Amino acid sequence: MLGELAAAEQHVRRAIALQDKALDADDPRRFEALLCLALVLREREPAEALAVAERALTLLPAAHPGLEPAAELHETLAIARVRSGGDRSQARASACLSDQLRRQAGDASPASRKPLAASKLLTPPCP
Repeated sequence: MLGELAAAEQHVRRAIALQDKALDADDPRRFEALLCLALVLREREPAEALAVAERALTLLPAAHPGLEPAAELHETLAIARVRSGGDRSQARASACLSDQLRRQAGDASPASRKPLAASKLLTPPCP
């Protein structure tokens, strides 16, 4: 598993390096690569994952992703904030938004809530 994550991280970093050469810094096409990198880093390097996820968040309105990518981004923000010692109230707000987006997308399964539940960010339940 760690080898797969390391390989995924290398691929995403290469994609971002190519995007650095070809795209403007605020180009919404960068959203997906930044989200992927944040997902790969959130357990192992939460501070870096938080910085990458916050950068992706600035591109979110222009990227117009579906509910699932937005939910993934907010879940990653929540987990990275907790793991890096960040503001727990901001982490909870991101967790609740992620949960709300998943419910809107029709995915309210316990499996989709597992990462946030493990961080105890959904207790008490979000509105």
